[in-house]
Amino acid sequence: MITLLSIVAIAVVVGHLVAVVRDRTFWPFSHYPMYSYAVRDMSYPILAGRRLTVHTLVAVFPDGEEQDLLAGALIYPPLLHPLDRVEIAALLVHGGLAGVTRAAKNVGDGRELEPGRHDDLLTRLAAMVASRSARKLTALRLVRLTWNDFRAEAADPTRVVVAEVQP
Repeated sequence: MITLLSIVAIAVVVGHLVAVVRDRTFWPFSHYPMYSYAVRDMSYPILAGRRLTVHTLVAVFPDGEEQDLLAGALIYPPLLHPLDRVEIAALLVHGGLAGVTRAAKNVGDGRELEPGRHDDLLTRLAAMVASRSARKLTALRLVRLTWNDFRAEAADPTRVVVAEVQP
């Protein structure tokens, strides 16, 4: 009995180690992707004194209407479900589109992205939004919002379109 339990325990530990080393999920073993990046390597949103910078995704429809996909209180934005807001922010940060990492200190400080760097991730997100939207999607925009004094009651953000893709 003890031998059987030992073999099962060793199999579980080895299975998880293989998943972690290979950086892939092999059901029921996981590489724990939410813990793959050290917090010290990533800071998002970007906060410097009273200046706050965040990024959001905006859907643009044929009539010119824009819909901020990450605004509101919903954890799971309907057009991006099954991704939740935290997973979307993590995708943007780890994709080099938002936030500051040691590898990309310039992203989010006012300089624009390298051409083509955003295409794959944003195109996939645009396809996801287009497949879930009842209306035709014209474009998906990555927008940087910056509040110079985010503590002020009537502070309106500066809005800069960082990238745009068509589905």
